[in-house]
Amino acid sequence: MTNDQNAIVALPDGNEKFLGTYLEAINDLQGYLPTKETFADAIEALPEDTKDAMGVLIRKLTTKKRGIKTVSDTNQLTILRMYQGSGSDPMRPEKQIPGELYTSLGVNMGDSIKGIVLAVWEARAMWDDDDRGAPKCQSGDRVIGSTYGECAKCMHRPWNNGERTACQDTINVIMLLADYSDIVQVTFAKSSLKSGRQLLKFVKGTEFPWDNIIKLTTQKKTSDEGYLWYTFQCGIAEATETEAKPVIDYISAMMEATYMYPSIARIYEQASDSAEELSTEEEEAEGTVPTLEDDTSLEEESEM
Repeated sequence: MTNDQNAIVALPDGNEKFLGTYLEAINDLQGYLPTKETFADAIEALPEDTKDAMGVLIRKLTTKKRGIKTVSDTNQLTILRMYQGSGSDPMRPEKQIPGELYTSLGVNMGDSIKGIVLAVWEARAMWDDDDRGAPKCQSGDRVIGSTYGECAKCMHRPWNNGERTACQDTINVIMLLADYSDIVQVTFAKSSLKSGRQLLKFVKGTEFPWDNIIKLTTQKKTSDEGYLWYTFQCGIAEATETEAKPVIDYISAMMEATYMYPSIARIYEQASDSAEELSTEEEEAEGTVPTLEDDTSLEEESEM
């Protein structure tokens, strides 16, 4: 067994309870989601200049793309990214300037956006040294990690014993652009984590996360050694228009039921799989699980 496997901690007894809570939340939200008729009525009550844009957005959210069949029929969210001046993202627009924002659809968003928060959750992610590819382990609630199990007991948790680790706290936000043209997901991590915490503070101080329009702006930073990077700065731009709030409420429920809670639940399922794999490996190492070479055990089991 490798040292890496030794770092996997057992899942707490409440793992299934946690998973069940998230699955129950998804079911509850499914019951809250409006019918097409209810959506249509809410959109009809909007001001004329808002009605058309919101109608286009709703059709985009609820219409399945033709010519594509995958395991999940859920449309992917647009991801908002910041260009740091390096990297080879094929979706980054040509002539993109460092410090500017762009989407996973290849749209240059300039150095700032305005958006309305639909969902936000604190998470964690751990990458290998090159920060490329899928995370080695991730947690959607900072309680359970997909690979290493219970965060509180994990040797990789952020700043374990006061030391920096490869695991990092993140804040994930799903935002409706203020012009209602699209919904984007933004991840605050590393140097932008402080701004993510500020955004979370803004939305926790209001009745609903979507009460205000948030402005995200990129800000240039320079270290004493001359290293240059860009981070987010956030602030409240203005109040969300009252007439749009009922529709935004429905869209927020869609984001929770379709993206936020399912992503957390998947991590719990991955964690259970990791724990089962580790248990099997340990039992095989101890000789308690029949293997292909153990013909006698296999035959005895088949006769039972």
